[in-house]
Amino acid sequence: FYPAPELARSISQTAQLNASDTADLISGFVADALRAQGFNVVPPSDVTALFANKGLPLPRLDPRAAGPVLSTEFGATAVLVGKVYRYREREGQALGSLRPASVGYEHTLFDGRGTRRLWNARFDETQQPLTADVFNAQRYPGGGRRWLTAAELARWGADAAAQALAGHR
Repeated sequence: FYPAPELARSISQTAQLNASDTADLISGFVADALRAQGFNVVPPSDVTALFANKGLPLPRLDPRAAGPVLSTEFGATAVLVGKVYRYREREGQALGSLRPASVGYEHTLFDGRGTRRLWNARFDETQQPLTADVFNAQRYPGGGRRWLTAAELARWGADAAAQALAGHR
């Protein structure tokens, strides 16, 4: 996952993560969610280490550069690339928030050569208060009874995308 330029502007001043760390966090959530759905996933850290050891730049959003290397080195049959464009932590606590968490990212699955798009998903969510729409709030983890952190919101999006992809097998 790649941190889009606008990501740095969306990260709260009090956040513990920078844009690159945030992209790595989302990458880990997506990898975990795919693994939980039964997909064989090369850990993102292994991909980063491979390109570093070969002295190659990490092809963040270029599946054509990543695909052949990952196919050869790991036997990958598909390559997932993505970008994170918003990660804003809630202001407040689980039971009372001044501003809700907001997360936005997208990812695309390409064939092993990186030439053909197989699937894509976009997660763009700002948690809405229970008072905005009682029925909508029920879809959040915890049934909308508490304010989620940005990490919880991002993980929820990753799980939903992995389930959708598993349904396309």
